[in-house]
Amino acid sequence: MSNIGKKIELGEKLGFLFEVGFNIGLLTYIKQNNIKQNYDDLYSQDLKQLKFSRIIDKLAIDERVVSDSNRKIIKDWVL
Repeated sequence: MSNIGKKIELGEKLGFLFEVGFNIGLLTYIKQNNIKQNYDDLYSQDLKQLKFSRIIDKLAIDERVVSDSNRKIIKDWVL
């Protein structure tokens, strides 16, 4: 079964954002507690470049959300 051309649903998009946030938290915990691991700073540069406000704006555009109150709801969900 191919996913090519399949529209990604809002719930899936929010799931991806949850995964990113979870992984950021996990990597932060590892670093703060000086836990030995093999990735070094493999993801640090990529994570530093993430802009959640841009991701939220893109999500709102993709979902055709125009009202400010609904955009705020999306921000509350994501952040």
